Amino acid sequence: MITIGVTAVGSGIGQSVLRSLTTSSLEYRVVGMDVRSLNSGIHWVQAAYLIPPLSRREAYLERLCAIIARENVDVLIPGLDPELQVFAEHRERFEALGCTVIAPSPAVARLSGDKLAFAQWCAERGLPFVATADLATAQGSADELDYPVIVKPRAGSASAGVRLVHDAAELRAQPAGPDWIVQAYLAPLDAEGSPLAAGTRLEQVGEVSAQYLLGPDGTVLGHFLSVNRLKDGVPVEILPDPESSAIAAGRDIVEALAGIGARGPVNLQGRMTPDGVRFFELNTRFTGITGVRGLMGFREVEAAVRSFVLGQDEEARACLRFDRRFVGLRHVGDMIVPAERVAALDRAVFAPAATDATVPARLLVTGATGYAGANLAALLLEQPEVEDLQVVVRDESAARALGELLGPPPRVRPVVGDLRSATWDLRGVDTVIHAAALRPPHVAGVASDALFAVNVEGTRRLLAAARRDGVRRFVYLSTQEVYGVGRPPPWHESMLPQPETAYGCSKWMGELLGRDEQAGGMQTVVLRVGRLYGLGHHIRWQELPHKLACLTARGEPLPLTAGGRQRLDLVHVRDLCAAVVRAASVDLPPRQQLVLNVGSGRPTALRDLAGHYAVAARGLGLPEPEVHVGGQAAVTPPDHGMDIRRARAVLGWGPTVGLGQGVRELVAAAVEQVATA
Repeated sequence: MITIGVTAVGSGIGQSVLRSLTTSSLEYRVVGMDVRSLNSGIHWVQAAYLIPPLSRREAYLERLCAIIARENVDVLIPGLDPELQVFAEHRERFEALGCTVIAPSPAVARLSGDKLAFAQWCAERGLPFVATADLATAQGSADELDYPVIVKPRAGSASAGVRLVHDAAELRAQPAGPDWIVQAYLAPLDAEGSPLAAGTRLEQVGEVSAQYLLGPDGTVLGHFLSVNRLKDGVPVEILPDPESSAIAAGRDIVEALAGIGARGPVNLQGRMTPDGVRFFELNTRFTGITGVRGLMGFREVEAAVRSFVLGQDEEARACLRFDRRFVGLRHVGDMIVPAERVAALDRAVFAPAATDATVPARLLVTGATGYAGANLAALLLEQPEVEDLQVVVRDESAARALGELLGPPPRVRPVVGDLRSATWDLRGVDTVIHAAALRPPHVAGVASDALFAVNVEGTRRLLAAARRDGVRRFVYLSTQEVYGVGRPPPWHESMLPQPETAYGCSKWMGELLGRDEQAGGMQTVVLRVGRLYGLGHHIRWQELPHKLACLTARGEPLPLTAGGRQRLDLVHVRDLCAAVVRAASVDLPPRQQLVLNVGSGRPTALRDLAGHYAVAARGLGLPEPEVHVGGQAAVTPPDHGMDIRRARAVLGWGPTVGLGQGVRELVAAAVEQVATA
């Protein structure tokens, strides 16, 4: 069984590679990679992974290598032009993992990405490539050119940015720059072989596509030439022409390229002229019609795998014979995929190949009588590794209530104390999870001095005790409010906090205390949490997501302000607790403080949120609630949303409770409340 890795499987090239493989006689599995879960090709493969964009070069390479190692990828095929250079430059890095890369040498990859450089290279060798100049040079001799001419990007594909220029004045008017070139226009030929008169727009008929496959030693294993009609740069009609004189002319170029490291697929695009073929484009990769060629029998992807991985050159040549009785027609296809599959792919987007995680045996949790803290304490007690859980409460009555909720000792021990004045003894504690805070308006009548005394001074005292007593890790629950709302979401951890509320300021100050250079060997992990919701202990029924459930249960309208357009980042309390346990448990990179966003990763507009309550009501046999949408407010409420990719990468964590599920649970619980009221 051969494991084939294909990047950019959502691109036209990547999808074409996958289609070609469906015609293969190999025993294979495909590991597909893309940057988006909604690109269709990623749902056609046996193993799917999301990867960082190529613009994040090192993160992209690290993730690619991790996938290759995990899946034992035998051969890697690029699905995008820019990847060619990266693969060529880092070939040894992949080969060290036992993975063969179907890509040319760095020198050939550079020529493939630079039309002007390749034109000059061909001119120096007398090879049939169309006359090409940079835009500035062409403008300097505009009166001497034959028109029309083509102006196009120096690097690019699929006819993006290509335009037809009809005279010298129009050419001089083109914005100059180093990234544009000018090529002679190759007019399509009529039935008698004469050039057709140029119209006002670019005609994409009669274009020659010559595809060659070179083995690991540079030998040409086979070829396929077709004459194509394109629409917006995409071939839609493919007519094989196996007797074309362009095949030999193209082979001259290909063999010259082989001398500087061309390997695998090489594609030349051009047109026939009264003087023979002139090529105008080089691609050293598979193309968008690789799948069509495969249907005709030219199974170039299988041939490449057989030659490069299995060393079967003769079998590879046998894959490159095709049925001349067919022509190729391309069309747009449709598909649907389960939404849960997309969600699962997103959840696993940057999960590490393996994460060492050991739940600490001895922990202390503050804020255990709060919404987050109580549910967190309950989850920790479900972990068999936890031997001693100290939960901080304000007084004896709270201790008794929490004991009834969590169960009797010995595993759980209430610790009575006020953050502002407690004397902490943390000897023997592995990890402190600091979830306690005052937050108006949920604590009525909170003055600013009390807010800062608890959230800042209380945090300082607890941190000092943790450092003194040798606590290994300090997990601090912060808030999305540290970002402020002056910048549009999504917010990333690298952004400088700009809190705009007293609560946000107090939590930001708590984060800063955790950066104290005297922290020694203790690591602090900051979790910036989105808006918390969901059924659990000590639920806040007065807050918006829960209040809407109560209204739905009572058959009352759901009021939405400002047109219901505001977007919120809602994270379920169970998902938050899971993130906290991971933050306390996983083997983290050594650093003094680590900041991670914990949210949904998918902000939801209020009017979309209301739709979930309607669905929940129908499912529970309740009347569907009316939605009262208010007009546009004088000041539009700000959107909220956090980038959670870092938490996915570092913790191997992602949200698991869908919004629909969370809302259904809330409405069902609210119905019980109404029934017993």
